[in-house]
Amino acid sequence: MRKKLRHFYVYAAVRVLSAIVTSVARSTAVGIGAFAGTIIYLVVPRQSRKAFDNLAIAYGGSRTRRELKRMTRRVFIALGRNLADVLRLPLIDEQNLSEVVSISGLDKFDRALSEGRGLIAITGHLGCWELIPAYFSLSGYPVSVVARQVYDSRIDSLVRSFRSAKDIELVGDSNFSGALRCLGRGRALGLLIDERASNSGVEVDFFGGRSRVTKGPVVLSMRARAPIVPLAIHRGGRGRHVIEVGDPICVSRDGDLKEGIDSYARLCSKAVEAYIRQHPTEWVWMHDKFDG
Repeated sequence: MRKKLRHFYVYAAVRVLSAIVTSVARSTAVGIGAFAGTIIYLVVPRQSRKAFDNLAIAYGGSRTRRELKRMTRRVFIALGRNLADVLRLPLIDEQNLSEVVSISGLDKFDRALSEGRGLIAITGHLGCWELIPAYFSLSGYPVSVVARQVYDSRIDSLVRSFRSAKDIELVGDSNFSGALRCLGRGRALGLLIDERASNSGVEVDFFGGRSRVTKGPVVLSMRARAPIVPLAIHRGGRGRHVIEVGDPICVSRDGDLKEGIDSYARLCSKAVEAYIRQHPTEWVWMHDKFDG
C-alpha cells in the first residue's frame, strides 16, 4: 500500500511538473526543472546517498568528500533539467528541433545505416537520452527502441505516448525476434546498456568497480550482421543538447563465440563509459550499477 501511494505521488508530481513546464518558455522550464532536481536531492535522501556512494566508488580516489557531495547535487540538478525537456517533447517538431538539439558525427551514423542491415545504437541514461530517438525520427530516420516497462503503469503510458507521437517504434526488452525484424527492415534500433545486467551478463570493469553488461547488442549484431554505433547526448552551450556519434563497432563472428561475445560486450560498455566520463554529472548515478 505504501509503495502504491508513493508511486501515485510521483506520478502526480510528474503531471503537475509537465503542466507547468509546457506552459512557459523553455529557459524558464529548464530552471524549474533544476529547482525540482534540487528538491529531490534534499527530500529523497535514499537516492542521494546511493548516487553519492556510486560516485565515491568511481571518484573516491581523486575527489574529496565535499567535491563528491557537490557532484551528487549537480547530478540531481541535471536530472531535473533533462526531465523538463523530456516533458516538453510534445512541443518539439521538425521546425524547432534544431533550436533544442544539434549533432556531431552524423556521417558515421549515415554510413553505418547505409549498409542496409539496420543499425544498433547503444547509449546510456546520460543527458536527455529520450531526445536521441526523437531527434532521429523527426529527422526522417526509421527508429525503433528497446523499451522496458517503467515501474508505474501510468508513467509508463506517459513515456510511451511521447515516443509513439514521434513515430518511434517500441520493442519489448525480451522480444529478441522483434528486435531482429527491426534490423531486417533497415531500422535504427536503440538500446540503453548502462544498467547492471543479470548474472547472465558479462563481467566488466566500470569506473574501477565491478559490474555486468548485457550481451544483447552483440548477439543481435552477430545475428543480423548489423553494425553497433555508440552515441550519447549532453547539454551544450546555451542550453542546447548535443548528440555525439562515435565510431561504429564492427562485430566479427570469427574465433571462439563466447570469448567474442564477451570481448565485444566489454567494448560496448567501455564506449558508453567514455561518454559518461566526459559528462559525469549528467549520468543517473542512482542506479544499482556496481556488484557487491
